[in-house]
Parts: sequence; C-alpha cells; structure tokens
Amino acid sequence: MASGPNPLGGGIREFDVADGVYRIMVKTNAAPWENLSGARSSWLSRAEHFCGQGGFKEFEVREYSYDNVPAIGFVRYIVTAREGYAVCNRLKISDEEALGIIRKSRE
Repeated sequence: MASGPNPLGGGIREFDVADGVYRIMVKTNAAPWENLSGARSSWLSRAEHFCGQGGFKEFEVREYSYDNVPAIGFVRYIVTAREGYAVCNRLKISDEEALGIIRKSRE
C-alpha cells in the first residue's frame, strides 16, 4: 500500500494527534471482494511503527467497505477501509485521558 491516496482507491493517511496518539486511515486498492484482513494488517503495521509491537491501544476504530466505481457487469470494485486512533502504551494514561486527547483534537 502506498502512503497517501492512489488512483486505485487505496492508500494510508496518518496524523500525529499528540505525542503518542496517532490517527491512522487505511484503504485497500479496489478489488472485486472486500479485503478486511488487508486493511487491518496495514493499520496494525502503521500503529506498530509508531508505538512498537503490541505497544498500543485502539480507539474509535471503524471498518467498512464501499464500491469505488460502478459495477461493470457483475464485477464490483470494492475498497475496504479501517480508520481509528492508536494510543501508545508508553504514555501510561487511562482510556478516559486518551479519549479526551482524541476529542480535543477534533475541536
């Protein structure tokens, strides 16, 4: 998967919300099937890049898919996405504090 959007529908976008808090958005390339495992794998890889393996909690994660272009005949072109926040365990903050940081970032 490329960093940023690409013409096939997929890509990765990430935002440094605060020290140790990251918003990660992953979309797979268009395919005739949903690819939730690919979206999850890429999302987890980026979270581990920032926080280390197993070193984060997930917050407000959404997984979904949508048709990227109208179906041609019976073939659909589906993009699968996963987006949410990774909060590094090294911060040693409560879930409530993490959610407070996330909410504040949206103001």
